[in-house]
Amino acid sequence: YTIPILQLAVFTRELKIGDINYFVIFGRILPLFFIPFIIFNLNQKSEKTDRILGDLSYTVYIFHWIPFSIYNYYFAKSPAIIRGPAFIGYLAILGICCWIIYISFEKRVENLRENLLNRK
Repeated sequence: YTIPILQLAVFTRELKIGDINYFVIFGRILPLFFIPFIIFNLNQKSEKTDRILGDLSYTVYIFHWIPFSIYNYYFAKSPAIIRGPAFIGYLAILGICCWIIYISFEKRVENLRENLLNRK
């Protein structure tokens, strides 16, 4: 990345010198620099808000496609002035629905799992 001629390889994926594809090498080596950061953060205690957001992330991952399909169907070809507020509405609906699913289902299942594990 710091070698000017190789920056083109990283950003455009086009530069190859000989048989070496520098974009692929960069993509494989870059994650290695994050390993110390990940190891350091594994032992950090998180706050309640952080844990709730972490718990909600799976619900968002599973559920997001339903409201997004509706948003995409109605607003995909709309002008940006309409799509922007509609996207904010999509995010609001997604957040509310995921929170309801988390409170009414996931949290109860998690409490049941913890109770079953604590009985042993």
